[in-house]
Amino acid sequence: TYEHTIPYNNLEQRDVHGQFRRFRMTKDNTFLAPYLSQNKVIEYDMDFNVLWEYSVNKPWAAIRLLNNNTLITSESDRTTYEVNPSGEVVWKLCLDELPEEYRLGGSQSCVRLKNGNTILCSMGNRGTTPQLIEVTPDKEVVWVLDDWRELGPATAVQILDDPGDPEIPGECER
Repeated sequence: TYEHTIPYNNLEQRDVHGQFRRFRMTKDNTFLAPYLSQNKVIEYDMDFNVLWEYSVNKPWAAIRLLNNNTLITSESDRTTYEVNPSGEVVWKLCLDELPEEYRLGGSQSCVRLKNGNTILCSMGNRGTTPQLIEVTPDKEVVWVLDDWRELGPATAVQILDDPGDPEIPGECER
C-alpha cells in the first residue's frame, strides 16, 4: 500500500468538499490534481514533486490526453480548455457557445473520445438543462442527453464502446 499526504496550501479552509475534484493518475505514473478552491491544476510525480502547474478558475476535472495535452473543465468559467505542456490553450469550448436549447447548466468532468469528439458532463442545473452533450473538435453538436424523467445529474460518464481499457491509466481519455 502506498500512502502520501497530498499537498494542500489552504489550511484556513475547513470544508474539504472544495479541495479537489477528480484527482487521477496518468499513463506516465504522475498525478493530476485539480485544486478546486485554489484555482489551479498541479501535476505531481510519485514523490509529489511539482512537474507542471496551470492556473484556472475552479477546475472541476483534468485529464491527460494521449497527445500529452491536458483537458480541464472550469466550473466558474463554464469552459473546457485543452492546454498543451507549455500552458497554451490549444482548444476551448465555453458553454455559452452551444446552441441555447443544448446549453449545459455547468461544467463538471469531460471525456475525449477516440474519434476526437468531447463529451461534456453537467449537474443539469437542477433539471432545467441537459446532462450530457457530445461535440466535435469544431464544436458541432453530435448528440445531447436531456432526460430528467429517467436519469439524474451526470457529473461523469463512461462510454462503454469507446476503445481502451479503463483500468489502465491513459488508455481512455477520461
